[in-house]
Amino acid sequence: MINAKRLFIIVFTCLLSLSINNVYAQNHGSLTIHCHYLDVHNHIFNISQDHIALIKIADYDGNDYQVLDKYSKLVTIKKDMSASEQNGVATKLMDYIQKNNIDYDEELITNQRGEATFRDLDYGIYIIYEHNESEFAYKMEPFIISIPLLEKEDDESYEEDYDVDVEPKYSRMRPGIDEEPDDDSKEEPDDKIPSNDENFKKEKNFSQTSNYKDNQKLKTGDYYNPEYWLLLMIMSIIIFIMFHRENIRH
Repeated sequence: MINAKRLFIIVFTCLLSLSINNVYAQNHGSLTIHCHYLDVHNHIFNISQDHIALIKIADYDGNDYQVLDKYSKLVTIKKDMSASEQNGVATKLMDYIQKNNIDYDEELITNQRGEATFRDLDYGIYIIYEHNESEFAYKMEPFIISIPLLEKEDDESYEEDYDVDVEPKYSRMRPGIDEEPDDDSKEEPDDKIPSNDENFKKEKNFSQTSNYKDNQKLKTGDYYNPEYWLLLMIMSIIIFIMFHRENIRH
């Protein structure tokens, strides 16, 4: 009887842990920023040590967006917004944030590959912006992004991507600074992805940036794991039979 109890506790604990992780994963996503630019000679440069900040603007309940009270009178957000509408929202939000000295929710610094990943993000709309733009010849244009990222299907439904990768747009802030780059400072672009590569120019809702990775995101269906529920059912039956037999013996 002791062994049966121990087995029950172990199995129940494992299944409970899997359930908690499964539920947690369904309510959080990640956002990876890939920062690079093309100079006037079409050389690709990664932007390392760039400070990328993030502020949550709206919640997402799986159907609609609810703009946070702080910004509700400033902007309206809906699922189907054009690129110009998204840019307009980002501009309004950025002006408001700067004028009111609103602090960011989180800030990351890009690595040598120009990458930074925000993890465990609640569902919603975020504005992403460069926090130290004055230090670089190029500045990142602020943009809004949805977690999960929504992609409209042919049947008018939406596919949800929970791990989002984007390439922000950069514009020249100080003209002429990179017109004659030092040959020694050039980085080989072999492992970089040009921003004009059409394979990475997929149209997305709530993303003015290009999609960086293809077919490497978690989809809505990934969280419905039939194997997990089948295992849960089988283990429950086994445990029930074990306890039933033990009770008969006693």
